[in-house]
Amino acid sequence: MFDSEIVPLVTRVVAGDGIILSYNVNSDQEAVYTASIDPAYITSNIQSSFDQDALDRLAAIEARLGITSSNGGASPSETTNTVVIAADNATTVVDTTINWSIQSVDGDNIISRSFVLSAGTLLSTGMRLIARSVTSDTSASKYVSSFTASDATGTFVWNSGFDDFSFTISAGSTADNVTFTVTQ
Repeated sequence: MFDSEIVPLVTRVVAGDGIILSYNVNSDQEAVYTASIDPAYITSNIQSSFDQDALDRLAAIEARLGITSSNGGASPSETTNTVVIAADNATTVVDTTINWSIQSVDGDNIISRSFVLSAGTLLSTGMRLIARSVTSDTSASKYVSSFTASDATGTFVWNSGFDDFSFTISAGSTADNVTFTVTQ
């Protein structure tokens, strides 16, 4: 059956296993078909082809990579870690580049970021900016549960399973003699 412009009025759509088809009519009265993958079908096929040992190893790898399931995120660890900033002056004299990074157990950099503290920045403000830089970084949130700052001290907590990772921080300029002490 066709309309006056020889456009089919009936369309047949066929999908195989693991495909979900949906049909809607949009605001222009056009038929809209959407095909999507059925996650339950895919999951059942993956789980049926793996033994429990392989699934446990896969879960451990995902945990190390910071991949969380949709039913909840990583929980905070019990360990509290600190970062202390110190310098010759209460404010920075020159623009100072701050570099921070997170390393895995084997010392490889997972995340490395930097930003600039403008000349005249209070050290306490600098520590709050460091905390903000870490907590607003999407990648870092996989590893760091929280990072708070007060005065010249920052406190951070790893997500569960990442206590053996490392946090390093340094200042690119030595004009202010800015140093950091990280206790983990």
